[in-house]
Amino acid sequence: MTEAIEDGVILYEDNNPGFDAKGNFNPEPDLCLNPLVKLLEEDSRMRDEAILNYQLHLGTSKDHLRINIKSNSNIKSQWEEASKIKQAFEQRFGPDAMPIIKKDLAYSFRDQQLHDLDLFRAYIGIRSIIGRRNFAATYKPAILSRMIGCKNKAAFEAFSQEPHLRPTIERYGKRYQMDHLLHTLRDRGFIMYLSPGRRRSFYISKFMPPEDLAKLIKQSRNRYGMRERIRQAAATI
Repeated sequence: MTEAIEDGVILYEDNNPGFDAKGNFNPEPDLCLNPLVKLLEEDSRMRDEAILNYQLHLGTSKDHLRINIKSNSNIKSQWEEASKIKQAFEQRFGPDAMPIIKKDLAYSFRDQQLHDLDLFRAYIGIRSIIGRRNFAATYKPAILSRMIGCKNKAAFEAFSQEPHLRPTIERYGKRYQMDHLLHTLRDRGFIMYLSPGRRRSFYISKFMPPEDLAKLIKQSRNRYGMRERIRQAAATI
């Protein structure tokens, strides 16, 4: 942008800043818009920077993330560094889980849930296990693994020795602490789970009445049972 101004491609016009007497933005095309469009068409680097600037301003606006960015270049370099970390992780352990939650829910944990990071991590981990399904069968060590960002056993074994993760593993590797975490998420209306008897595994879903979750589980079992009956019947032909 500085180079374009120095070269005279973009001019400052004090007498016509683009706004009329009523405050409406109505710039003269030949004076303002056309030179800028021409510049963006001819300079791909300028165009990419303009798009990035727009994306950052839109994404961080009051209608979206509601955060302030002091430097586009710093954010971009941090993003590139994070992307390299993600790529290195996936090359070693396979595709990472990428759960999606509503931004309002993230704000709820930040502003209303007493900054309970462990509760948030557990919820994100559970959502990554459920994925696009209505519910999933899982067990507590799997949730703990997802809490520290590990999708499989190999990743957990590698990262479980990291000093900054040891407190989380030691705390929620205990039955009482993990149960308390799950109970809190359920009581606050984030998840629902049902445990059939004394099995280690249990069923978990986004929040719904327990009767609805039980109904979904039974429907799934019936579908599986029918497929097995069809397979057995076909084998007799």
